Order: sequence, then C-alpha cells, then structure tokens
Amino acid sequence: MGSTLGKALVNSGGRILLANDSLAQMFGYSTQEMVGMPVHALVPQRQRQVLAQPRDGCGLVVGGVGGQ
Repeated sequence: MGSTLGKALVNSGGRILLANDSLAQMFGYSTQEMVGMPVHALVPQRQRQVLAQPRDGCGLVVGGVGGQ
C-alpha cells in the first residue's frame, strides 16, 4: 500500500525529481509528467505572489536543502 500523503523530492533549483502517486493524483498529473516540473507550478497563481523572490529564499525549495 502506498502513501496517502503527497510527497516530492525537489532539487535545489526547485525542480521535481521524484513524486509519489498521491501527489500526482492531487494535481492531475502522472508521476512521470511531474519530473522536471518547477515545484512553484503547483502553487495556485493567486498565491505565487507571496513566495519569496528570488527563489533562493523560498521555503518550498530551501526547506529541504542540506537535510533541513
């Protein structure tokens, strides 16, 4: 049985390296389609303005860098 939580592995550039089936299903993609996609593409357009720019300071990307 797979996870019911949507999970992704994102590189330091903010691109999705791996996504599980739950995440793909939540957003209407296959896991293969999500590979290489910018993680910011999953954030609704109306909420993208609140993300840190440049993306170097964004919690969506920085949160997982360096094992944190």
